[in-house]
Amino acid sequence: MYEFLNSPIYYNKSECRFRNGVTRSITEFESVWAQIVAERKENGVQLPLKDHTGKPYFYSITETMENSMKKIEELHLYLAENSMVFENCKGKMRQLEEEVIFQDSLSSAQIEGSNAKKADVEKAMKHKKEDNSLSVQMVINNIHAYNHILQNLDKPLNKEFIIILWNIIIKNATDQKIRCFDHYRDDYVFIMNSVEVVYTALDSNCVEELMEEFIRFFNASGDMPEIIKAGVIHFVFETIHPFFDGNGRLGRALTNMYLLQNGIDSIKYSNLTSVLFSKKQHYYKKLQESRNSEGDITYFIIFHCELIIEMLTHALDTLKKIKFDDQLEKLFSSNHFSEIQVKIILFASSYPQGICIQETSMHIQKTSETARLELNKLVDLHILKRSEHKKNALFTLNAL
Repeated sequence: MYEFLNSPIYYNKSECRFRNGVTRSITEFESVWAQIVAERKENGVQLPLKDHTGKPYFYSITETMENSMKKIEELHLYLAENSMVFENCKGKMRQLEEEVIFQDSLSSAQIEGSNAKKADVEKAMKHKKEDNSLSVQMVINNIHAYNHILQNLDKPLNKEFIIILWNIIIKNATDQKIRCFDHYRDDYVFIMNSVEVVYTALDSNCVEELMEEFIRFFNASGDMPEIIKAGVIHFVFETIHPFFDGNGRLGRALTNMYLLQNGIDSIKYSNLTSVLFSKKQHYYKKLQESRNSEGDITYFIIFHCELIIEMLTHALDTLKKIKFDDQLEKLFSSNHFSEIQVKIILFASSYPQGICIQETSMHIQKTSETARLELNKLVDLHILKRSEHKKNALFTLNAL
């Protein structure tokens, strides 16, 4: 038992069973597994949220989770160091925010099966079409929902807001025959893959009470790290599944709302949903893994932290590029470079490891001698730096 409790890997039941070997009987293993769960629960963080059986959710603070939180903190610091880009490139930042909202909305629809293309959505929005395909309408509604959230970030979450947001999301974008639009579902709902039911949501009689708990938890302040709490919010909402349709899109929108309300501004410059879409099957797997683990949602939180790291890394890369492009524009506007020199500078900016004379000659479609002369001129101007690598001259762009 202790080999699993002390392992840096947080094994689920089937993984523990596999590693436990075939020599132990199923009965013996069930006893060991019950001890593992009890130990994890006793040492874990108890949440003020419970499943349909009345059992409280909990999570364990694992080594993987701690390492993820350290990485997230480092990325936040790097993002803060690049915050000057906000003031210097306001126009580009506004454009980026709009692109992120669009891509987040597109990805959230695609997770649910939408095959909408960016051009189709833009055309429909430009002409204010009302006879859009289901796929296109899903994206448009997601954009409206995101903007509605941005307009209400100063307000606490409540049932009325959730229902309004749900109505925005599903308007003309559902194939379900929904009987009511002003309260939670009043019947069973289930999720299917292409061949079978993969999840049956909690009994509708539980929904009202569980959603009240969820809203209290969403609004409550406390010591729980925001990133971990965002993962809990995402998991619990999707597990309750309070509506007949639109739960995935709404749950992801509420996760964005929580992050924005709690100072995770980097979500404006990279979107969590696109990262999630790229790991769609793993996402569903981790949801089910935690649903089948007797209240232990550690598995999903670990996965959610990994998503946040990828999102923050992308946000940092994006901001660095905007900052660098702005510096290049200033460089070109304050100096009189020839057309060839501009090509070389842009070429060097794409290869931080450096460019050689032969590569430059091919890129600018000039002789090697011309490339060598132009590269050396840029060295004299302190735009490029020359070094020797395996008896070849290597040119890198100086810090701008």
